[in-house]
Amino acid sequence: MLRRKHLTLLLIMLSVVIGANAQNTPATPSNFKLFFEKIYLHTDRDTYVKGDTLWFKAYLTNAQTNKPIKTSGTLYVDLIAPDAHVISTEFVRLNNGSGNADIELTDTLAAGKYRLRAYTNWMKNFGDAFIYEKEITIVDLSAPATPVTANKKDKKKASQPQTAPIIAPALPTVRFFPEGGSMIAGISSLIAVKAEDANGKGIPATGAVISAAGDTIARFKCDDLGMGLFALLPAKGQTYSATAKVANKQLPVQLPAVLSQGLALQVKQTDSLLHVVISNTSADPAQYTLTVKHSGQTIISQALASSGLQTAAKISSRDLPEGIVAVALYDTQGKPNCERLVYIHHPDFGYAKISTDKRVYAPFEKTTVQFDTDAGATNLSVAVVDAMAVPQQADDILSYLMLGSELHGHVEQARRYFDANNANRFKQLDLLLLTQGWRDFIWRRLTDTTIHIDHTAEKGISLSGFVKDEVNHKAMPALNVSLYASGLEGTKLFATRTDTKGHFIFADLAIYDKQFVKLSSINLKGDSKGTVYVDTFFTLPVKPVLNKRTDTLPDTVTPAIAALIKKAGTANQLKGVTNLKEVKITANKNIVTLDNGRKMMTWGDPQIFNITPQDNQYRTLTWFLQQRDKRAILNDANRPGVAYMIDGKKTQPLLMINGSMFHIDKELYFNMPIEKYKRVEVTQLVAGSRAFFLISAYTKQANPLIDNPGYLGLDVQGYYQARTFYKPVYEGEANPPKTDMRTTIHWQPYLKTDADGKATFSFYNTSGSTTASIIVQGIKDDGTPISEVLNYEVKQ
Repeated sequence: MLRRKHLTLLLIMLSVVIGANAQNTPATPSNFKLFFEKIYLHTDRDTYVKGDTLWFKAYLTNAQTNKPIKTSGTLYVDLIAPDAHVISTEFVRLNNGSGNADIELTDTLAAGKYRLRAYTNWMKNFGDAFIYEKEITIVDLSAPATPVTANKKDKKKASQPQTAPIIAPALPTVRFFPEGGSMIAGISSLIAVKAEDANGKGIPATGAVISAAGDTIARFKCDDLGMGLFALLPAKGQTYSATAKVANKQLPVQLPAVLSQGLALQVKQTDSLLHVVISNTSADPAQYTLTVKHSGQTIISQALASSGLQTAAKISSRDLPEGIVAVALYDTQGKPNCERLVYIHHPDFGYAKISTDKRVYAPFEKTTVQFDTDAGATNLSVAVVDAMAVPQQADDILSYLMLGSELHGHVEQARRYFDANNANRFKQLDLLLLTQGWRDFIWRRLTDTTIHIDHTAEKGISLSGFVKDEVNHKAMPALNVSLYASGLEGTKLFATRTDTKGHFIFADLAIYDKQFVKLSSINLKGDSKGTVYVDTFFTLPVKPVLNKRTDTLPDTVTPAIAALIKKAGTANQLKGVTNLKEVKITANKNIVTLDNGRKMMTWGDPQIFNITPQDNQYRTLTWFLQQRDKRAILNDANRPGVAYMIDGKKTQPLLMINGSMFHIDKELYFNMPIEKYKRVEVTQLVAGSRAFFLISAYTKQANPLIDNPGYLGLDVQGYYQARTFYKPVYEGEANPPKTDMRTTIHWQPYLKTDADGKATFSFYNTSGSTTASIIVQGIKDDGTPISEVLNYEVKQ
């Protein structure tokens, strides 16, 4: 009787929880309106020394308007190694469209080019179209502490401390881009040129355009970023080639084929007008539609009647929004004939000003900064760095949101196109738009009703899993699953029900740091049933950077990087840090006998992981291997666990648990909490011409499934709790420290302007004479990105 009362009470409690905090799989409503998100990370700098902390602020915006949005509350930030594997993933809480965190760049990281990748769960619906990536450089204290420039004689020597390229370098490339899209016979047009080295980086080039008869028709010259321009009047039936001198090599290049008939589009921009000229090889009357689009939205759609070889039109740019617009010409069947990208610039867009209370400061002195922008609320973040030790950042929130995120590929030195001190910036920007494709294919999907939404916009942490019968391992539907976490603020108990496939999900949980949670499954009678498993968190696949070096430094140790290395070395000496010598490991070969009696030889030493409490953050064996074993990759959707690449093919590993080989029900162990394991070994095996990977896992209990009938306790990784940046206060100190070696002098992830667009902040300078750089970035409520930099001097 006592047990029946207990069960009745439990069922009543669960029914109340389900009514109040029920968790159901989100469904897409019939009136749902598709939306797109963009993310930008403002980091304190782009170059670090091993052992540094990387600080960042995240901004989430509507991808079409750039206005801050609250559609997602969870951001995933990956640190990706030079060899394209994910080192770590942080869950960052987004509040009102922004969040902040930090990443410890441990001493164990190799020097090289790393990537930061940021995305929401919602962004996964559109491939990598809206996923943010940023390159950072980690240098080693063993690099030269003085500037080194590599030339032909000492280039090899200068690059010795660097990591070898992942992929063998290819030849430089030179490509040609006719304005509007095509070269039309008899119509003069501008031809843009783009020269790139084997790493995809723009490089200077010169060359000549030659006809089939061998006559030189035109010459071109590309700037430091590999971009150039020349005019050409193609002749009917003629073919053209070019001889380009690039990277001390003569390259023969074929120009695009000349079309015998068609349309050409030319756009020239003046202060307030776009001058559009449409040229046709036929003088017959024709009807066209001229459109101007911005972020997939049609701003202008005008019917045009052509009755000659040329038709001209003027468009007021004052009525167009700031940013990239696409001017396109469509025929009566709605087919686009030609397109031209133009950047619309308004002089007062993104106004911002930084001023300090003094022009020159003494070491340890307080600096007070006044920031001004247009009236209206602005969400900002601030970094102050030692400009003598940190190279200038390649981009900012303005150049990314307005330019970089709208174009194919990486935009080099994006900030130069928005630098008011750059007299050639508009000409350079026009060249960029002629040579780098637009991401129009994404916006065209706005009207595509066949888009299938597989990933929801998360408002919090999600924990999903499934329940199987502990005997036959079949899915168990219609079970009540409860989640209890004593460490949560507010509601601590949640409940849901398994679906027809035995799956369950707890969505939008406010979990911070690592929390121990208890999952239990019961049937309608209150009896504990099934074995509870949680799904493995999978990071997105990482695309390798083809033909790109992962060197710590390219061919030059710049003065700024040399200063950074020297400064970090001094700081480590003050802290008593000792750099360890490299340890070389010699591989051994042993014989392994499988359960079928087959003998295989090990290839190299096994990778051994002794599981510690710190490893519980990885939840499952799958997630653990994915994060800790650099060779493990995502498996196919219908296969459990991880896979390994052997000879370019995805290969399934062998799985041995406590010395016994498992061929079926592998998912039971791959999805088991990592805390149930005490050691995991990964060994490569060879037998004849075949190779395999063997995962040998050892559990704490002889039968780890025994303690899991209807119950599972595990640590769940929640939102990362950002640390507080150290801000010393030297005012009033009679004896300040002799040295303050901070490279990032000040980091303030949140700064809000008042109604008049003003904000004030202050900080204390470091020791020694240097140039400090104040970097303020952010976004206004109306979607206007803000970026401003001011340098000042510190003198002893």
